[in-house]
Amino acid sequence: MPPKQSFPKISVVVPSYNRAHLLGQTIASVLSQNFKDYELLVLDDSSTDNTGDVVGSFSDHRITYIRNTKNLGFVNNWNKGLDVATGEYVIFPGDDDLLLPDCLGTLVNIMDDDQKLAMVTSNASLIDIFGEQQSDYYIKLDRDLYFNVGEYSKQVCLNGVCNDVSYGFCFQFPGSMFRRQLLKESAFRFRQEAGCFADMLAFVELNLKFPLYFINEPQILRRIHTGQLSFHKHIGNTQNLMIFFSCLKNMLESYGVPYLSKQLTGHILLVRIHILMEQLAHNKLGGVKLFRDNISEWLINFQEEYPDKLPINRSLLVLALFNDIYTLRDSVSLKENGVFAFCTDDSKLLPSNRGELVNDLYRWRYSLRNNSGGLGQRMLNSGMKRIALHGASLFSLLVLEEIALHGGPSVIAILDNDEHKWESSFFGLQIMAPQTFFEQDHKVDSVIICIGRGSDQSVKTQLLGMPNNNINFVLTWMDFFDN
Repeated sequence: MPPKQSFPKISVVVPSYNRAHLLGQTIASVLSQNFKDYELLVLDDSSTDNTGDVVGSFSDHRITYIRNTKNLGFVNNWNKGLDVATGEYVIFPGDDDLLLPDCLGTLVNIMDDDQKLAMVTSNASLIDIFGEQQSDYYIKLDRDLYFNVGEYSKQVCLNGVCNDVSYGFCFQFPGSMFRRQLLKESAFRFRQEAGCFADMLAFVELNLKFPLYFINEPQILRRIHTGQLSFHKHIGNTQNLMIFFSCLKNMLESYGVPYLSKQLTGHILLVRIHILMEQLAHNKLGGVKLFRDNISEWLINFQEEYPDKLPINRSLLVLALFNDIYTLRDSVSLKENGVFAFCTDDSKLLPSNRGELVNDLYRWRYSLRNNSGGLGQRMLNSGMKRIALHGASLFSLLVLEEIALHGGPSVIAILDNDEHKWESSFFGLQIMAPQTFFEQDHKVDSVIICIGRGSDQSVKTQLLGMPNNNINFVLTWMDFFDN
């Protein structure tokens, strides 16, 4: 009877292409691991440099060199790694990255302790092309994170792709260890169509079925340089994001997750607007008027493609537009009033401190989305049923968007002290003078003040002093801000 075949605990798969000058350092970091039960598979994707010689310079029985007869591309090379790996777990360090000495042992311990996990990933420290450390933590947190089934996927779909834990941060693929049997049983493959976002799509897909674990303490040194794969996520980033969100939407629909798929609608629209902004920055759209015409055309096409999924079809534009205009203000000749007038039905939005306002808006949006069921639910829980908003502002747009997308009290009107705005509309709501509004007795129970810091308290005093107000709450947007 032949002896029972023994397989390694871990398959360390290093896909490589024309990276001979760095690959040796990666191999050395793997061979220096304190955990020894592994195989090291170097998958040479038909390199034209001396990759084979570099691998051959190491004499260790655990190393296997596999050269592809033709170039597969990095995603299909990952899939080939899944096919040839024999270990219980598999990890794909980049051919330019380094594993810290306890990396494999730390990841294995987490996986062994929880058999439900499909993947454990770790934080990273950053180094430059010369190996000099640039940052201790890629993302600075104070704890490890456990993502139950669907939690990470939901964060990405609700908040988009951003290297910030507040918005569903990107895991580090080179520091991610997978349970090979679970991937095999679920017929998992990295998706070639997602390109440089194939790793991100894989994380979302796996979390639809399995829990994931994030180790805050860095286990890898991630090399940052212009030749790295992730660098190309940021070159033509909006185009890459468009591909990613389209692939993600198709994948979610194939899994029968319509709720998460629907959340991507706003992100896809924002990416399209960013693409237009990039064109504007390079003078490809011929000024504000043509830019507005292009936005109008985009919206018409978008509504046809995604009918009934954007109750307020322009509120989702404003944060992207505002942030981009603020960023591009020095390089683009742009009449901001023109764009803002298009977005807000002739209401002029010219805040004095744009940087602070953008920061407040993004932080507030996250606060509303991730606490107590959202803004609308918090208002309902407080007894609000019919409300008015004071200020035809970006904050009002955010409130309207949250209520439209996630439910909440009825918004009756927009109040504003600027007489030039009276009798005009703001997303279908009439803009009225506060005194006129209360004289007409619209029977609202609350007013939310949606203007910038500094003036909100004086407006609150003004509203409380109005005759016939009969309202239960006069709150500022800051009252809903969870720091």
